[in-house]
Amino acid sequence: MHNEFDQIQSDIAQSIAKTCGLQPDLAKFAATIAIIRIKAVMGGCTVYVPSNAIDYRNALIRQQFDGKNHQKLAKQHQMSVRNIYRIVQVLNKVKIVIKPKETT
Repeated sequence: MHNEFDQIQSDIAQSIAKTCGLQPDLAKFAATIAIIRIKAVMGGCTVYVPSNAIDYRNALIRQQFDGKNHQKLAKQHQMSVRNIYRIVQVLNKVKIVIKPKETT
């Protein structure tokens, strides 16, 4: 179990170092703090972390949504109209703009 923590810590530290341009020791410290905080808040809970594919799909739905095409999007993405509205509402609320990757 401790080995698993070390691997997760290392992966997060590398990501932080690369993304933020931090020195490896500082990135490892930041990763440790993040893990401790997540454990404090979510410890004992099962946490679902969606894949990048879901983030991409949701961003695409938000980008395509024009306020009138909920039925079309639901059919296109094989989900309920309610889920389309939920995705749009969540992305609007958090004001995060995720630009979908262009497909070739």
